[in-house]
Amino acid sequence: MIVDFLAFVALIVVIIGTHEGGHFVAARLYGVPVRAFAVGLGPVVAQRTDSRGTAWQIRAIPLGGLVDIEPQILAEVPPLRRAVLYLAGPCVNLAVGASVLMCLALSHGHGVAFSAAATAELVGSMGGGLAETIASPSAADVGGPIAIAEMAGNAVRDSGVSVAVLVAIISVSVGFLNLLPVPVLDGGQTILCLVEWLRGRPPSPSTTKTLNLVGVVFIVSLIVFALGSDLFRIFSVGG
Repeated sequence: MIVDFLAFVALIVVIIGTHEGGHFVAARLYGVPVRAFAVGLGPVVAQRTDSRGTAWQIRAIPLGGLVDIEPQILAEVPPLRRAVLYLAGPCVNLAVGASVLMCLALSHGHGVAFSAAATAELVGSMGGGLAETIASPSAADVGGPIAIAEMAGNAVRDSGVSVAVLVAIISVSVGFLNLLPVPVLDGGQTILCLVEWLRGRPPSPSTTKTLNLVGVVFIVSLIVFALGSDLFRIFSVGG
């Protein structure tokens, strides 16, 4: 159980760290000041502030992360650049996952063309599977934090290759999930940026508030469903 938990935390740090790292690097490239870079949510456990005023934080709950930018400053960034800021995180996840899978294929003696094709096929099938699960969810198809922790622990006990495959699969899944056109997710925020660019003005505050509320309800529902899936599986096995 301890191995599962530690493996889960390490996995989340890698996946979330690379995701938020994409947002952070894009912000730095555009000269957008970042108030904080955090792995985890909730209370701050450890913090160090760099020379540019960014607080690097580790937070208590290993279920997410953030790149904190002053809302007023973010609103002043041109919409297309803001879209890049949002897309950078999930794109890094997809790139990391695809790169790991390709390296594993190459290490097993496959050529570059085969590795690229196999990686693209797996990434595409995962995207289709994720869309199918969202369109017609089943408790048997969705794994929550408990299931991921068990997979991480088993991968650590198995081999380094298993860990790499798990990192790649979850990284790609996180990338696809964040690209969904749901408000508060990166994909939804990107669409809002494109709408603002086309209209020449941002959505009204009331519209933004409503869309964000819808997005929060979706995310909370997904989390509850995933946790319910874990509990359903545990009690089913126990029964």
